Amino acid sequence: MAFVLPSVMAGISLSLSAGGAARQESQVAALGHAKLMELVANAQLQDAQSSGDFGTEWPDGRWTAQVSDFDTSLRQVELTVRWRHAQHERTITMDTLVYTGGGGK
Repeated sequence: MAFVLPSVMAGISLSLSAGGAARQESQVAALGHAKLMELVANAQLQDAQSSGDFGTEWPDGRWTAQVSDFDTSLRQVELTVRWRHAQHERTITMDTLVYTGGGGK
């Protein structure tokens, strides 16, 4: 029993850590998606890079958005979210295309 218990406890600890990381990534993805949709809804589609944080919802998370031409009638909005988990920086990137009606901007 003395030999098995430490291995079992290490396995449980690893499982809990992986579950916490997955839950955190899911929360960050939801916040990032909401920020991406906010940028699109507010028509913040000029060629630019903007950044910020998520305030009290996720104080350790930072986002960066890049808007660029995709073709003559589409703009690409790319959002990258960075946060720390277990002493490591984690990143998730999402993007969408927005129809601008033809003239690029």
